[in-house]
Amino acid sequence: MQGFKERLKESIKGVIFASNEALLQGVRNEIETIENNQSKNDIEVLRKLLPDIKKSISESIAESENLKELEFESLEGILDNLPNKLESKSFAGSFIPQNLLMPLRESLVRVEKSQLEGDIRNIKDLRSKLKRLASLLNALNTDDSTKERREMLEEELKNLIDAKTKKDQDKDSLKDKLKTAEQERVDIEKEIYNLEQGINTERIDNKLKILDALQKSVQQYKDKLIEKLKDELRKQILDNYRKLLLSDNVSDLEIDESFAIGLRDEYSHPVIVENQSSGQKQILAISIFWALSKLSHSRLPLIIDTPLSRIDATNRANIIQNYYAGDSQVIILPHSGEMTQREYEYAKPHLAGLYKIENQSNRRHATIKEARIEEIL
Repeated sequence: MQGFKERLKESIKGVIFASNEALLQGVRNEIETIENNQSKNDIEVLRKLLPDIKKSISESIAESENLKELEFESLEGILDNLPNKLESKSFAGSFIPQNLLMPLRESLVRVEKSQLEGDIRNIKDLRSKLKRLASLLNALNTDDSTKERREMLEEELKNLIDAKTKKDQDKDSLKDKLKTAEQERVDIEKEIYNLEQGINTERIDNKLKILDALQKSVQQYKDKLIEKLKDELRKQILDNYRKLLLSDNVSDLEIDESFAIGLRDEYSHPVIVENQSSGQKQILAISIFWALSKLSHSRLPLIIDTPLSRIDATNRANIIQNYYAGDSQVIILPHSGEMTQREYEYAKPHLAGLYKIENQSNRRHATIKEARIEEIL
């Protein structure tokens, strides 16, 4: 039905009265009447031809000797009076000019052959079919299950329509926001352009290029310095570790980009730090602090609390003689059990003084005093 309705738009453009059969028949009758009756134009043509007609008749009569003069005069009077008599007779008076009769007849033929009448008839037939289908649907809707299903579908359709309406509103809102944002972008671009026109962009660009080159140079110098420091730190830690722990499974170490330390054995296999003994871990930590102290080139005192708690006797001697006896000031705070007479003998040539810390019973403060080794041990 919709397709036929769309065709009506085109069909009806060239046909104004196609559906009015009475009007069409009236036009047909009017044309037939005009064609079958006389008109004033015919009379006027006759008036123009009459002198020639009279002359021709007169010449014909003059050549004949059988007609009398009276009859000739009577015949001329008849011919003279002929237009008046014809004019007094009825003739067709119409609103349609003679020159439009043929185009009008062609138009009627096109109207009769138009698809408009068929389209209208098809639409009427489809309307009847729709009514019949509506009746069938109403009959089906009387079934409870069908009715319930229809109600569910109608409810779902309503929800979908509501959802679509909400989405359309959201879309319109987003369009408004986009339009506002676009206008803000245009305004900002204009402002940037105006600012750029008011400054010496070439001078700033040159400065930016210089700063960029300077930044790259500093970064390159920094990278080289870090790489150099990392290599020196690796060598220093490894050298310290070997001095403090003469016999060990660690033969090399490496430092990655984040300065994380990894140990390797003599076969270049990784050594897991977590699997090392407490003494090994403490010696590794001491080696790191020792290396950092040397690389800092700063003569700062080093204070170590419980320095030998997890170190065996052999390694204690190495630590005391090689690390604590260095050229920097070292203050060690051992608890009872860490320092024996043997450790004291290792440290004795390098000791600047001995002190004992005594805590009060309330442990709110302590007293530090010089002491002899016998008091400490």
